[in-house]
Amino acid sequence: MRYSLYKILMILSSCTFCLSFLEPVQAKEYEDHQYRTLWAKELTRWTAYCTTRSERSEPIFNGCGSRFQAIKATQSLFRRVRIDGFVHSGPPLVEAVYVQQWLNRQKKAGLTSRERSALIELAHEALQATGDLYWFNVLKQTLTQSIWFSGISCHLQDPCAVELLVVLKSMLWLQQKQAQLSQAPSITWSEQEAYIVQRIPALLAVAKYLSQNHPQGQLKNDQKRLNAHSLWALRAQLASLSLPSTEFVAWWKGEQEQFNSAQPVSEQTTSRFGLNFSRMMGLGSLLQRLKQEPKLNQESASKKLLQLYHTHAKQAMEVYLKHRRNYQEYNNPINAFGVIALSSELTEQDFAWRAPVKRWRYPQFQFKPEQLPQIKLQADGMFSKLAIKDRDTRRGMYFVRPNGQELLETEVDLIRPEFLQVRYTQDMLAVYPFFDQKPKRALLIGLGGGSMVHALHAYDPSLDLEVVEIDPVVVRFARDYFGIQNLETRAQQTDTKLKVLTADGFDYLKPNSAQSETATTKQRYDIIWMDAFLQPTSETDSTGSPLNLKTVEFLKVIRDTKLSQKGVLAININHHEGLKRDFDSIRAAFPASSIWQVPETGNYIALGFKTVPQQSVQQLMNLAKHYTQKQASPFNYRYLLERALENIQPSMKP
Repeated sequence: MRYSLYKILMILSSCTFCLSFLEPVQAKEYEDHQYRTLWAKELTRWTAYCTTRSERSEPIFNGCGSRFQAIKATQSLFRRVRIDGFVHSGPPLVEAVYVQQWLNRQKKAGLTSRERSALIELAHEALQATGDLYWFNVLKQTLTQSIWFSGISCHLQDPCAVELLVVLKSMLWLQQKQAQLSQAPSITWSEQEAYIVQRIPALLAVAKYLSQNHPQGQLKNDQKRLNAHSLWALRAQLASLSLPSTEFVAWWKGEQEQFNSAQPVSEQTTSRFGLNFSRMMGLGSLLQRLKQEPKLNQESASKKLLQLYHTHAKQAMEVYLKHRRNYQEYNNPINAFGVIALSSELTEQDFAWRAPVKRWRYPQFQFKPEQLPQIKLQADGMFSKLAIKDRDTRRGMYFVRPNGQELLETEVDLIRPEFLQVRYTQDMLAVYPFFDQKPKRALLIGLGGGSMVHALHAYDPSLDLEVVEIDPVVVRFARDYFGIQNLETRAQQTDTKLKVLTADGFDYLKPNSAQSETATTKQRYDIIWMDAFLQPTSETDSTGSPLNLKTVEFLKVIRDTKLSQKGVLAININHHEGLKRDFDSIRAAFPASSIWQVPETGNYIALGFKTVPQQSVQQLMNLAKHYTQKQASPFNYRYLLERALENIQPSMKP
């Protein structure tokens, strides 16, 4: 059985773009969204299990029973980071510089075909998620070690066919991004890169040959095979990748007859688990390619393929949940593949490749992992006791309540401080797609450890940002232990505008205060973020949020005197008994508002618009895509916008 499972992954690992064509309405129609959510929850547990065990002597890829499984687990983790921006309570990300050192030690021993394929996909995924050009070196090094750079003949059922698919995808990407990468720091377009591109025509010819009719590579033959993989799916992926338009149209017409009677396989035994996943890969590749073919009736063809895809996805998840306990807990490579397959969409596949060249990070990190001193300290703040604790490369600031309870206020990954680790902070950025023109000036009430400041510095460095924090101890901690002092110093040396002030946010926003009057003489704020929490008292709600910041009267003051004409107020509200009162106040103060609960948290985000947004839903979606690409953020603004639009009042026009 183990042999069969490994064979599955050889086919399945060839493509991670599975749910790459779903639109939100279609996902809900076929109930696929809930399955992706289940896989996302599975990922953190499984990757933590695989990447923290120490059975092997290789510190980079230990545990998981094999090196291959661990590489796939690491790839899954980077995918979730790229889609969600972080993985809550998950293991630390593997650093590319260590993988490159490991590869250098492995030169004599070499990698198996499936290990090379998995490592190439990992490098692609990690480069998208982090922009760390050490992953570019890993990608090049692994590509040039492939058997396809020494010339080889291959059959569809051999492991080399899977490796061909992965290698060819990476080479085509390298060709497409040649100009951009040539401008990146510390990158020179060498003979090695040129040789990789020169090999493309020869490999395309092999891929075309393997995509043609094969006696065992037919969709109707899948159910007769004991091995839980589909050679038809591999053919479909190779055809979608390598065939020019005319040849693909002919290939497609010859394959359509198989779809009329195609149904997912019941897969009632563990030896058959994975066939539906494999088919999903082929169906997904065809759907992507159909979008590029004007000669074909895309609408009718895509509708049938979408239905097939979703029925396969549903069946695959149901079988997994039924047999989950039989798969040696999390010591199974299919778990990693399943998470990858059911957690991606087309809108994420390429955005990070379009990152501005200045966002490439190489060869140094902001902090080096080996230089991170593990600290643990406490201090008495103005309102409560504060604590700092480290967990691997993540540093957290905590409020310590009188009963000893520790509440996480901020968490920052010291290696990647721009990655927002606390989930609600991403939803606070949902304001961006509502701006046709990029916001120029913003105010943040509540500094904490400065995670929002790091993110805004990376994603919108030209933003004129003022930060107000009432507790001087919090400000000192943020500057000394969370890198805010570095950002302030850098802002003084560049055009970046960042000002961190120690003041009461309520007094700072009052129209009669000297600070406020000085600020308004320059210009009003396009965005005001409010994320202020203190020790709970009679002047706060039960979570510590100051009551005076949430009254109708004060919110109207902000609306009338502090926000620009198209300005937006964004407030983080924790669950408490007075939620309805807070929501009613926001709705009463603003002509348009949106309030939603951040998924799987007790946080609510409230947006108050000074004027009713005039854009259509489609225009806002286009803006979400624009900001995702422009900022090269490790999350997608579309998801944030969908939550805002679902709860906006008054509703938006289509």
